[in-house]
Amino acid sequence: MSADVTVRRADQAEADQVGALTERVYRDGGFGSDDYAEVLRDGGSRVRDGIVLVATADGAIAGTVTLALPGTRLAHLCRADAPSPSCILHGCRDHAAPATGRHSCSTA
Repeated sequence: MSADVTVRRADQAEADQVGALTERVYRDGGFGSDDYAEVLRDGGSRVRDGIVLVATADGAIAGTVTLALPGTRLAHLCRADAPSPSCILHGCRDHAAPATGRHSCSTA
């Protein structure tokens, strides 16, 4: 049976959950390191300075996507030649993807 999934913009109160999930899936996927862990856990600055979407399933955050836009504090994560959002940091409770990769997942 599939869970109902809702995608919406994260709010600052969810920043710690966003950061913890992002760190966990990056580490599980082999993309995180001790040096990078603090950056991954910093959901607060991503919610404040970017566009962070969360996918919720059965009331719990199951995934996150951060769009880092040119001209913002997260611009260092973007491609300089991209006119639109160009960097996506993913966090999914079952999968991980590198920061510049594309990733889709489903909740079953």
